Amino acid sequence: MLRCVCALLVIASFLAACVPRADLLKQECDGGNMLGCFNLGTMYANGKGGMAKDEIRAAALYQQACDGGCMLSCNNLGATYAEGKGGKKDEIRAAALYQQACDGGYVLGCSNLGVMYANGTGGRLKDEARAAALYKQACDGGEDVGCFNLRGGDGVFRGTLSNAVNTVK
Repeated sequence: MLRCVCALLVIASFLAACVPRADLLKQECDGGNMLGCFNLGTMYANGKGGMAKDEIRAAALYQQACDGGCMLSCNNLGATYAEGKGGKKDEIRAAALYQQACDGGYVLGCSNLGVMYANGTGGRLKDEARAAALYKQACDGGEDVGCFNLRGGDGVFRGTLSNAVNTVK
């Protein structure tokens, strides 16, 4: 019985060590580590790691990390604006953040911006060829979502995907 209790304590200790602690992430963020700000924002956005769900705080942390050059955070901040989480819905701001992430080399931002072009949202005119080019950029960068969208798997394109893809080749 003692062995079982000891084994459970070891496992519990191991699992606790693997879960990011908010206090450590806050220290990292306060010290200028933008990935720490991003991760802390994600904990707030999802209500994980012992943090109460707080989308406003998450958006503020994403903004801080984005301003500090974390393109992953720019993409997530774009998603918060696109979905109206953590504040007022603003698709134009979302598109600008996706563009920033894409330009900064975070290719999921390219795919997300492509969706906006495909749907004519975010202040973008509907442009399937531009959407396909962005999906291709994401796919070429190793982003599966971009590949999926490029194939038309999400139903965004109806009958014109092959034409759009051919203009990109």
